Amino acid sequence: MLASNIDLEFDWVKVVWNKYVPSKIAFFHWLAIHGGVPVKEVLHSRHCLPNGLDVTPSSILEFSYDWSNGMGIKASRFWSLIGPASIWAIWIARNDALFNGIYTCWAGVIKCIKFKVFQWLVNAKICESYQFYSWESQPWLLI
Repeated sequence: MLASNIDLEFDWVKVVWNKYVPSKIAFFHWLAIHGGVPVKEVLHSRHCLPNGLDVTPSSILEFSYDWSNGMGIKASRFWSLIGPASIWAIWIARNDALFNGIYTCWAGVIKCIKFKVFQWLVNAKICESYQFYSWESQPWLLI
């Protein structure tokens, strides 16, 4: 991980290892923060991306830092799940586009994010499965 002010201030352990996020996605988030996920430079070197195609954020660490520090106390439980779900949904959509030629619109990515977070909250017994339509329109009211 590159040395920066973010490294010194950011408690990434608390952000990444959220008890409501499935361990597979938390581990992926951890790998991404530590540079263990093949991003743009690695894909270019493997000739998987055309030159000049930008499909990844510049820094997952920066994204995670901004995401976790921009949340208010009241909404922190809600927002702390959106970050990892966003990284996961964008990663899946990106891989589908690059390797399968399947392109997902942003509305589809957002719907996937909402559904993932709702699944995690139902599994944690914070929401009930019948509340999905309320969750879709105003998710912060259910947490």
